[in-house]
Order: sequence, then structure tokens, then C-alpha cells
Amino acid sequence: MLRTLLCVVVCLVVFSTAKAESITLTGGHFLTSNGILGINAFAPGFLIQAAAGDTTIDYTFATCTPAPCAPGSTLNVGGTLDASLFNSGFPQITTGLIFNNGTGSAHLFFEGTLTFTGSIVLPAGFLNGQEVFIPFTMQGQVTGFIPCEIPSTTGEKCDQVVDITLSGSGIARATLPQNGTQAVLYTFTEPVPEPATLGLLGIGLLAASALRKRTRHK
Repeated sequence: MLRTLLCVVVCLVVFSTAKAESITLTGGHFLTSNGILGINAFAPGFLIQAAAGDTTIDYTFATCTPAPCAPGSTLNVGGTLDASLFNSGFPQITTGLIFNNGTGSAHLFFEGTLTFTGSIVLPAGFLNGQEVFIPFTMQGQVTGFIPCEIPSTTGEKCDQVVDITLSGSGIARATLPQNGTQAVLYTFTEPVPEPATLGLLGIGLLAASALRKRTRHK
């Protein structure tokens, strides 16, 4: 009975960690601002970097409802980023870099989306342009292509070398003045284990301990 329970628990734990072929970011930053977009984030054995700059584009997707931001407004730092925004400039600048389990790919064109969620009600005493800290989560998928020529003058993509699902969570620092440069810096942090996962792990450890005691007494 104990052997069966141990097998079931171990299988459940393995399934819960391996069923999604994804990478959970555990550190680094993602920046959106007026004219600046960048990501430099990592996980164990993994790194993703890219940047874009265009003074005509406001890359931030944070909003206040009602606007402008004031005490009682809901500040939403959620939105969906088109990863192809990193492929900016003319000739096309391919800034994407991904390092995964010992293999690196540079000068990548990116495609896909990253979706951020997170909001907070601004407290009494909030002043316009004041820094605000908001918990956030992120989910998305990114594919990377090697350009047919470097530097690329046509934006033509050749070989796809990356296809990953990304997730992450952390704290966003938003500065959204009514007049001036807006910016949101998303900082990824280590994820907190879910209670269900901790429960499965605890049951597994108890079952393993009981099995060892039973074997010792035989």
C-alpha cells in the first residue's frame, strides 16, 4: 500500500512540474518606456535579452482608470506585448539573444506575445508621477529566427531556432507622470510554490519515510 502511495505521489509531482514545457523566469527585468523597450531576464540555464529604441513610440501599456492617475484610480500595468517590436530600425536591428541549456542564439528576430497582468488601486495621498509598486504575472510564447543576412536590410527570416513558452511573476515599478516620461520596470522574482505542490511534496516525503521504517523493521 505504501509503495503504491509513494508511486502515485511521485508521479503526480513529476507530472505537475513537467507537463508544461515552459520556462519560468526567476530574475531580471523587462522595461517599457517612452522610446525604450528592453528585456534582460533569466532562469536557471536560461537567458533572454533584447532591446528596441524609437522615440516616436510609447512602449508602455500601463493605464489609470479614471485618468489621469490620482488617489482612487485603478493603475493597470497589464497588457500584451508583440515580441516583433524588438525587431526595430532600418536596416532591421536584430537584438534578440537566447541562451538555453548551454546553447546560445544571437541576432534573432522575435515573434510571439507576452501578456502581463497586474493592477492596484492608488492610495490616498498619491501624488502624480510618484513611483508605485504593483505585483504582476506574465505568460507568453516567443519564437526566434536567424535573419538571412546580418545586418538585415530586408527583415527576411531564415531558420527558426527557438520556440519557448515563458512565464514569470514579480513586482512592477511604475512611474506615470501626467507630463513627462512614463516608465514601467517589471522585475521578475523567484516564484512562490503553490500550496497544492507543497502538499504533494509533503505527502511524498511522509510516504518515503514510512516506507523506510517498514523496510527497516522487516
